[in-house]
Amino acid sequence: MEYIVPCTVCGKHPATQGHHLFSQTKPAIRHYGKKLINADWNIIPVCEHCHTGHSNMQGYIKDERWFREQSKSRGIDLPPPMKSYKGEGA
Repeated sequence: MEYIVPCTVCGKHPATQGHHLFSQTKPAIRHYGKKLINADWNIIPVCEHCHTGHSNMQGYIKDERWFREQSKSRGIDLPPPMKSYKGEGA
């Protein structure tokens, strides 16, 4: 992925990668589908320095509750939550 913007996290380096706020794990992709996991609102532009190891990514890693809320606010119909989901009222 190539961006012409600074990194969302540090703002110092050009963004060269996309970071999924709600992780693109295999179970998540199987459950929600690749298209939804790769929605533009779930990906932010970041530089390789911040993205490597996720050490600087505090606040930029979201859980399934966040992902479901964001999806629902966009009018997206969702399957039931994943088995690992611990939230209430999803």
